[in-house]
Amino acid sequence: LTGYKNDVGRYNEQRPAMYTEELFTSPDGPREMHMGIDIGGPVGMEICCVYDGVVHSLGYNSAAGDYGYVIVTEHVLNGQRVWALHGHL
Repeated sequence: LTGYKNDVGRYNEQRPAMYTEELFTSPDGPREMHMGIDIGGPVGMEICCVYDGVVHSLGYNSAAGDYGYVIVTEHVLNGQRVWALHGHL
């Protein structure tokens, strides 16, 4: 925690020793690179989508280190279907 009300975790950010759960380990060793964008805010803050779309699915991932509560939204950009995972809810 940074002490700020809002925070951003960048894609491709190096995070050594953060991913210690088996979920993030491969034959090459543990993962150290962040594979998404985290936009953190206070509890109760609205979740905004990247583009107009619909809720595709929602659920709870209970594995240690996993996303916890998630919402997956579906969008059409330039005729191409894309999905966004909103996790750590």
